[in-house]
Amino acid sequence: MDALILQELVWIKWAVVAIAVATGVIAIFALLALRAVALFPEMIQGRATFADRAKALLDQGKTAELLDLCDSHVLEFPADGHAYWYMGQASYRTGNLRRALICFRKVQALQPDWEAGHVQPMIAALEEKLGDRGEKPDLKVVEPIKPSEPDAPTDSPRSQ
Repeated sequence: MDALILQELVWIKWAVVAIAVATGVIAIFALLALRAVALFPEMIQGRATFADRAKALLDQGKTAELLDLCDSHVLEFPADGHAYWYMGQASYRTGNLRRALICFRKVQALQPDWEAGHVQPMIAALEEKLGDRGEKPDLKVVEPIKPSEPDAPTDSPRSQ
């Protein structure tokens, strides 16, 4: 009889250990879940698209921050029309009309489907304002010659 009670006590001990381990695992998962919930707003903000962040900065009037964001975005994605659009908007709002015109001309080249509704009215307004100032509004976006092109010179002043 004592052996039977002793064996049952051993089983009870292992059951208590299993329950404690399961409780610990559940507690760890609960803490991880709470941490994920606490970090969720930061994750959402980090996943916001460039256009969303740029629009928010433009709406808040933070043109210097917007220009910095656009400059860094253009370095990574040089053919993103949104970056030049917001760069043009920020430049326009800060009074840098020449840069704004260059940006909108770049948008015109990158996003021809935006021309009629968005880009052309901005370009027309900028050309008029630059004309009123007495400046030449006939700026063109000129792409640099890439060294891989057959007509490009092989030794450039930068490489020397």
